[in-house]
Amino acid sequence: MMRTCPQCGRISTSADAQSCYNCGAQFPPMVNEQAPATGVDNTTTPSAYPYPPTYTPQSTAGAPTAPSQPPYGQPPYGQPPYGHGQPPYGQPPYGQSPYGQPTPAQPPYGPAYNASGYPGAYAPGADWRPSETPAGPPWRRIISGVVGMLILIAVIASAYTQMHGHSSSSANGASTLSADAYKTLLSDSLMSNTHGWSTDIAHCYFDQDGYHVRNGYMCFAPIGVQDDYTQTVTAKQVSGSPTQAYGLVLRRASQGNYYFFGIDANSGWIFELVVNDKVTRLQNFTRSYLIQGGLDTENTLSVTATGSTFDCYVNGQKLGTIHDSTFGAGKSALVAPGQINVAFTNYLAKV
Repeated sequence: MMRTCPQCGRISTSADAQSCYNCGAQFPPMVNEQAPATGVDNTTTPSAYPYPPTYTPQSTAGAPTAPSQPPYGQPPYGQPPYGHGQPPYGQPPYGQSPYGQPTPAQPPYGPAYNASGYPGAYAPGADWRPSETPAGPPWRRIISGVVGMLILIAVIASAYTQMHGHSSSSANGASTLSADAYKTLLSDSLMSNTHGWSTDIAHCYFDQDGYHVRNGYMCFAPIGVQDDYTQTVTAKQVSGSPTQAYGLVLRRASQGNYYFFGIDANSGWIFELVVNDKVTRLQNFTRSYLIQGGLDTENTLSVTATGSTFDCYVNGQKLGTIHDSTFGAGKSALVAPGQINVAFTNYLAKV
């Protein structure tokens, strides 16, 4: 018995075939021509069945029920087999890009990687997220550490200096002047008269080796009246008796009223109070190995007046401390008593 496929029109000669061997469409159930079923027109040819046909499962006992799905590997009912027909409207053929062009490789978004004019283009393998601020070169951290250490040292040194005042102890028990810088009243090399020292060709005058004072004269320093302050000067005896003291006058209140700190060429030192030209020795002549003896030998003298206290130094080493409250202020001078000649250099006065 021949059967015609309702899908593609192929004719099958097998009476047992359930589907078309060409397209796989299901054949409609056989109609018993000997005893037509009620309501079934067996005169209609298979080509008159609607497309696609509507299948009604048969409940006749012993007859197989038509499957609800096509055989494995076949398209759904009414669909062309894979590889036939055309894709949906507007879509390219299978495996082709629109308009028949191959699909170019594109990044996930935007133009091609690192394309010109594309800010922030993503480069494969790079982290597109902004990173934390990079650490600076090691030398910056080293310099910062060194600067911080120097500042710390300076602070400690300043605190130490303030705690220890003007002097510090030496190994032999003597005290030395510190290098603290206070207000400077006068700093003069005394190699020429640039600050207005008194001059007298016979007693107070400038020469090649400094400012000379001789023959029992007192030559005043141009710093006015002072009370608490420090005087420092370098002196050498050029001629005269080695037992005659020379040095610094301080707090000269008036003529014949002052203090005197001096040394001689025999390595001795003395401190005197003069009231109305009457001399009182607050420190008798005392020899000290700190004083360089002999003529033409330089020694640096220094005296600090603070209230009623006078600290005396030579060559940076402390000789002793004197206490007296007779004069609280006065003028300053360089002095060479008797018949001696002394050259002075490097005068410094500060408060």
